[in-house]
Amino acid sequence: MAGWLSWKCAVSPVTAREQVRVARCLRCLPGLAERFGSGRLSYSQVRAITRAATPESVEVLAGMAGFAPQRSWRRSLGRGVGPARPRRTLRGAARPAGF
Repeated sequence: MAGWLSWKCAVSPVTAREQVRVARCLRCLPGLAERFGSGRLSYSQVRAITRAATPESVEVLAGMAGFAPQRSWRRSLGRGVGPARPRRTLRGAARPAGF
């Protein structure tokens, strides 16, 4: 999928893989998808949230993104706000169920 997206939209393979990853996460997080679709959250915000969110923490993270300045809530994501999530290996092996 990412290969086709990269070719068709003339974006780098890395960008295409990231866009596909975010799209797949949005299928499992309908509240986040609704906020993104309505324009309340930007793609950059959604991308950052999907890196840290679980189905249980997504509403808290999306709420932070909607009210706090981007720099502060992105820093909070780096400090582990919300439930811990396993780090991905280079090949993406350690993904939580449903993502």
